[in-house]
Amino acid sequence: CATGKESSLKECSLGSVGTINCAHKKDVAINCNKAVYYSVTMTTSPPEGPHPIGSTVTLSCSTNPALPIDVTYQWTSNLLNYYISVPDASIPIAMTTIYSYHSKQGRYFCHVYSGNYLLAVGSTVITVQGLLYPVGPTVVEFTPGGDPVTLQVGIGDSDKRQYFRSLRWFVNSEEISSTGKYSISEDGTNLTITDIVDGDAGVYEAKFTGLAVTNDYYNEECESEALDLLRCYPIAEPVSFTLIKEGDEPSSAFQDQTEVMSFVIPFGENITSVVSWIVSSDRKPHYSYIDWQFNGIYSQTYILGGLVTDTHGFSQTIHISQASILDEGYLDGALRLYIHNYFSNKGCSNYNSLILTIFDYYSYDITLEDISLQIQVYDPPKVQAHASSTIITDIQSSILNCSAREGYPPLYHASWVKGGVTIAMGTDNITLNTTDVPVARRYGEYSCVVNNTR
Repeated sequence: CATGKESSLKECSLGSVGTINCAHKKDVAINCNKAVYYSVTMTTSPPEGPHPIGSTVTLSCSTNPALPIDVTYQWTSNLLNYYISVPDASIPIAMTTIYSYHSKQGRYFCHVYSGNYLLAVGSTVITVQGLLYPVGPTVVEFTPGGDPVTLQVGIGDSDKRQYFRSLRWFVNSEEISSTGKYSISEDGTNLTITDIVDGDAGVYEAKFTGLAVTNDYYNEECESEALDLLRCYPIAEPVSFTLIKEGDEPSSAFQDQTEVMSFVIPFGENITSVVSWIVSSDRKPHYSYIDWQFNGIYSQTYILGGLVTDTHGFSQTIHISQASILDEGYLDGALRLYIHNYFSNKGCSNYNSLILTIFDYYSYDITLEDISLQIQVYDPPKVQAHASSTIITDIQSSILNCSAREGYPPLYHASWVKGGVTIAMGTDNITLNTTDVPVARRYGEYSCVVNNTR
């Protein structure tokens, strides 16, 4: 148009607007013969966790290959009611504060958009240090008749400390007093065990056993319920130590294990899968609900009732049509408790208010249990193999080259295989000189094998 500032074609002053002058010689076509897949990597600063409550963590998002211009970034998390806002969505950096209602492990996501089109998603996990934390290793070896063993916990520098009282120690769920072979420091942070014998092996635990409420509101049953719920979070999570006899291996029951289920889908496939979840929590379902999130974005919420069976089991069906990289990510399910309803029914409303105060009123529900399913999509790469010569002798060698390109994810593990035995390995491009192969194995058929699954 005349000035280039017109907001609509209707404002164009040219008289030819609306006049058609089309012919096939003016046809334009675009040949899309190569798909571009973007791989997103997220990093945190500080890089190592666990991160203390109240600290700030910077999230960064990088992409390979280079992105087109004018992209924006959206930041999400699988934490309840938690949203990450940034002053400038075009910058691949976000900052998050570790609040008291953060779970032990929170998954954070970086969504990369070009306009309204989602290009790729990356994720990382931020682990949180509890208000109580171990000082030193949590698996400790001892020698019967040997030196005393001292276990120590630290208390984080958080204003939430004022809401907890009575730091106590337990061994195999039985409370320990500072008598006989056990010595507990005045502030409760150190436990020393003397006269070591085989029977001292076991799980030792330090935890807060009381909340700071006035005598007018104190209720033993309500306090026990409130502490039990708060211990689902780092803010009140107990610290456990495992004592084992020197040379023994710790029982798997003593080890903190977080398992993420996963399944892999070929690119372009249609799939229907059922995720079954047996909930171990004994909370009453009438005050609970289940949330599903995909890459930190809510997908469905279920109020428990008919959905949950007598064994607290339920299943979720996943439908994926023509799988693409946008179907990759994490499907997170969480069993949550309406704490207001739960405490009101028990006559414990004051403890409900205390939990909300500890959580700074950011979270009104408690996450009792969660499940995570990783969905991965792959597209086989294109592989090329070439030999400088197909005829070799004792004095004439051949240079074999194997290369991979495209496909998803762009993570290539290439190898030359002969007679079922791998004789050379590399990444996206690997070269082999037949003189490097022992004479006894040198002659015959060579296969180039490339794997790009994780």
